[in-house]
Amino acid sequence: SLIQIVISFLIIAGGLGFYVIYDLLETVRRRNRLQINTRIVVIASIVLIVGGTLAIKVLEYDSMSWLDSYFMAVSARSAGFISYEPINMNAGSLIVLICLMLIGCSPNSTGGGIRTTGIAMIFLAVYNAFKGNARLLLFKREIPLRYALRAFAVALAFLLISSLSALTISTIYNISLKTVGFEVIAAISNAGMPLDYNESEFLPIRILMAGCMFLGRVGPLTIFLFFLREKRNSRLS
Repeated sequence: SLIQIVISFLIIAGGLGFYVIYDLLETVRRRNRLQINTRIVVIASIVLIVGGTLAIKVLEYDSMSWLDSYFMAVSARSAGFISYEPINMNAGSLIVLICLMLIGCSPNSTGGGIRTTGIAMIFLAVYNAFKGNARLLLFKREIPLRYALRAFAVALAFLLISSLSALTISTIYNISLKTVGFEVIAAISNAGMPLDYNESEFLPIRILMAGCMFLGRVGPLTIFLFFLREKRNSRLS
């Protein structure tokens, strides 16, 4: 419907990030070349939207329309709005939603997650490693290796925190790991997409979920760097 289309465009705009939107407007107005960060964000967003829509539609071919598949793929990355109950989706579709929620939006945006640029750096590092390149090359430019290392660190932190939180809740309260895992990912990615789980009965679970939301919003790497000591030079030679 028209409402889904309008809301999806707002979600996409909020997920691109303010700097990217500004750069796009400046490029149209002054006909400049897009910044490399903007190009990465735009390409990654298009791939995630198109790929997510196709994956959900294929897995839910008989039960979901193209519009619902598109809306769920867009909303899963930040907004949490639903046009189709996730509890009625099969396991493959839920995995797609979990991946989209984990990736999230772009830097300086209204969403959370690992970020599109982080996933792009991880993919770029793996791609260049398979090609035998010792450097990260993109758009005929070299990207410092520290960005890829930071992306790997953030992705690993998200996965570890999500896994430990889901396993803790599932073990102590005997809740389905599938259900609580989806909810934990929705919390730490700030997507807030519901499944079929109400944690309001247990205060410890609410506190743990709130902690996941806080970590997801601020960023695990920011939290870790806050508690670490000053940077020291490596003694390796």
